[in-house]
Amino acid sequence: MAAVDTLAAMPATRRIVVAGEMLELGTAAEQLHRDCGHYIANKKLDFLLGVRGLAKPMVEAASAAGMKAEFVATPEETGQWLAEHARAGDVVLLKASRGVKLEKALEVWQNKLGSANDERPTTNDQRRG
Repeated sequence: MAAVDTLAAMPATRRIVVAGEMLELGTAAEQLHRDCGHYIANKKLDFLLGVRGLAKPMVEAASAAGMKAEFVATPEETGQWLAEHARAGDVVLLKASRGVKLEKALEVWQNKLGSANDERPTTNDQRRG
């Protein structure tokens, strides 16, 4: 919640929370995820992307509270989503249990951005065209 509070206070065009499931919460896990979804929605952030397993109830709760939210099943799908949707001026918070391996989302996102930059014409190519 502290990370979400920090994100909410940051200047940005859009504030996006990428939240993976929280592991090892025991029998209260689903309700705790729902509580987080409500909390995030009440912070008036722009988007919640839930990643894997019990992040789905978090997305459901945020959506029910009026927030734009979506669920993806894997960190790799997360990286693809970020490559397609994140833009200049956005601030993105990535938060999950280590077992979710959300760092893979960052790797996919960086690789997609690198590939997109490689496909852009260079100054010399533009002059020839």
